[in-house]
Amino acid sequence: TKSLNDLAVSRNSKSQVYDQIIKDLMEAEVVLPTSYSNADVGRATKGAVRAILSKVYLFNRNFDLAAITARLITQMNYSLVPNYDDIWPSANENGPEHIFSVQFKAGLRGSGFNNQFGVRGGRAPINGDSGAIINQSFIDSFSENDLRKNASFRTSFTFSDGSTANFEPHVWKFFNPDGITPSNTDTNWPVIRYSDVLLILAEA
Repeated sequence: TKSLNDLAVSRNSKSQVYDQIIKDLMEAEVVLPTSYSNADVGRATKGAVRAILSKVYLFNRNFDLAAITARLITQMNYSLVPNYDDIWPSANENGPEHIFSVQFKAGLRGSGFNNQFGVRGGRAPINGDSGAIINQSFIDSFSENDLRKNASFRTSFTFSDGSTANFEPHVWKFFNPDGITPSNTDTNWPVIRYSDVLLILAEA
């Protein structure tokens, strides 16, 4: 607004908002590179724009454009990681499956995900707020052969001295044992991965 007398701005329609999102993404797609190197790794790329655009099309039930856009990404330099466990460690962030992630760097602009995913009452490095406790019924819904199971939840942690802590089932995807503190780690937050794009393509 330009004045305190004009605060009651009317809300735009849903279609107007989506039209603007699509316009912004299409403009960004033209100017952004397909990849970055060195200190610029992690910035939004052409693939990131296309991935988000394909999701926007899907949410708007424009299945033809969702499929066309997602298929363009399959022709870029992305791939699934061979082992599901390898998606989550901070050492593998910005890998071939990570199309776009919010970047964090301990000591500079660290993430606080260990606070959320760590164990309340635990000792470093697993101490946190236990904000990601899982119901046992959800864990039981996974087949024993499901490779995501052991990589996604934990009920114990073995420290470097060989001692073990046992706790309620916790989400373990974003836990980082190497952070400076629970609120200062290198753990990125994945916004969209190549697996998301393949699912968008399949649905479209």
